[in-house]
Amino acid sequence: MGLTRFGKVLLIGALATVASASTQTYRAKAGFYGPRNQILFAKPTFRWEIWSDEGLPVTSTEMSVNGAAVDAKYNPKIRALEYTMSKGLPPGKHRVECRVTIDRRAVFRQAWETEVVAGALEEFPPPNKEQIEALEVANEYRRTLGLVDFRPEPCLSAASLRHSQYLAMNREGGHLQKRGLPGFFGETSGDRVTAFGWTESSWEGVTHGEENVRRAVVNLFDAPYHRLPFMQPGVVAFGSGRVQDKTTLEFGGTKEKGLVVSPADGQRFVPRLWDGIERPDPLRIHEFAEQPVGYPIVFAYFDHETKGLSEVKTSLTLDDKPVPSYVNTPQNDNELTNAVFIMPIKPLKPLTLYKVSVSAKNGAGAPLQKSWSFTTGTN
Repeated sequence: MGLTRFGKVLLIGALATVASASTQTYRAKAGFYGPRNQILFAKPTFRWEIWSDEGLPVTSTEMSVNGAAVDAKYNPKIRALEYTMSKGLPPGKHRVECRVTIDRRAVFRQAWETEVVAGALEEFPPPNKEQIEALEVANEYRRTLGLVDFRPEPCLSAASLRHSQYLAMNREGGHLQKRGLPGFFGETSGDRVTAFGWTESSWEGVTHGEENVRRAVVNLFDAPYHRLPFMQPGVVAFGSGRVQDKTTLEFGGTKEKGLVVSPADGQRFVPRLWDGIERPDPLRIHEFAEQPVGYPIVFAYFDHETKGLSEVKTSLTLDDKPVPSYVNTPQNDNELTNAVFIMPIKPLKPLTLYKVSVSAKNGAGAPLQKSWSFTTGTN
């Protein structure tokens, strides 16, 4: 079982400056542009993320594909110029050129090439039975947490299915693919979702060995690192694919801000224990930790602009008495930025009410606090 996160804006962020005819200097921040490299979908959405560092408006835009102007639009919600091809591009290399004007004076340009491979899809197939079931199970968790359903995303499902096929063909597990092996179409999860036209940040969860897709989704959610993409607020894209016992889930990244906890406040029939099997291993930082542990409690603050939690304080109690727990925070766990894990050292008692409290400060120094309770089930 493994989890990767691919944040394109964070990886490719840049700062551009342009001096106007006057003495004023304009700044623009530029993020992801693409897709680039080889793609497996012939009707991609071309996107260039660019915005003013001072909040100045984008006043005009241009985009061309292979020298022909296209009707690209600037979307201020995602701060990007984008255009989706209405007709499939033929196999071969294609050039995209963009021009964005900010505040009617400062002009910024970006250009890149992409290559459509032979046999690229022009339409995504409808979801298969297991993809439909994976979405249904994932949305059961979303509703329990008080979140809106995942939005099914065909390109993420296509990437998920192809990765599971690669894993099954090569009897492998995990996130990385090896160039030269059968079914290879991208080394990292970011490479693979981009190959099918995804141009935003993403998370990937991979697991194997479960007897069915429901059990695979449940196992991914139970593990605290893998639970985080399920907990994202707002409308979140989702795709899945299962081949043999290999299951891959792909999640879009949220740009919504919000504090989400799991188990949810008032949730009933919460599992009592967790087997502790996850990669990365959240128990690795706790000396002499043994499996199984009590069901993990996750406190997550989502904010794509502010990173880090500090001054974290936690409390898990039963009848007002502390429950001994392993606690992971950004201060002791290098895999965490905006989340806290509370893992009871022993399995929780059946049909019992537990109370939780977590306080912290976000990356901007603003206080965060949540007190809630949940009730366990019999298993």
